[in-house]
Formats: sequence, C-alpha cells, structure tokens
Amino acid sequence: MTTDAESRYDVALSFAGAQRVYVALVADRLRSRGVRVFYDEFYATAMIGQELISYLQQVYSHQSKAVAVQRHAEITNRRLPTSSASPARACRSGPSPPPLCSAVK
Repeated sequence: MTTDAESRYDVALSFAGAQRVYVALVADRLRSRGVRVFYDEFYATAMIGQELISYLQQVYSHQSKAVAVQRHAEITNRRLPTSSASPARACRSGPSPPPLCSAVK
C-alpha cells in the first residue's frame, strides 16, 4: 500500500462478478462521502486498451491506501487467480493481507 501523499485512491475494491451489485452500492456510498474509491466501473474508460493485470496490480499495490476484498461464501473455495494483482488471494492466505477483508454469507 502507499502513503497518504502517494495514493490516488483511499480504497480499491476487489470482488467477484457475483458481488457486483452489492459492491456498486458500497462504491457509490463511499464516493458520496468523499472517499477516493477505485471501483472498476468508475474507471472503465481509463482501462480501455490497458493490460488489465498490470493496471490492477498498480492500483492495488501502489495507488491505494487500502484494498477492500469482498468475498462471498459461494466462491471462498474456488481456485483464485494466481496473479499478484489478486488481493483476494492475499486476503485468503497471504502473509501480509490487505487491510480489510470482508466476507458475505
């Protein structure tokens, strides 16, 4: 994660597609309260033409003060992406997880 001075986002949201509706509500609420939030749909235009894994790795690792990983009981046991851009993997089993891991049952 980055320091306050370096960060572009206060929080980056990471989630499975099945959680999009819920996470969209969270993202809208955060943004309405002045939180600088990375939610992919807010930056869809900026991501066009980008190499997605690299782009997300930068967002999660270097441009955000925190990463909120939304996990759902249905996907907890699924195989997670092996990419280092996957905060969900770190949240589940990494030695230094993101600051916030949230689970929905």
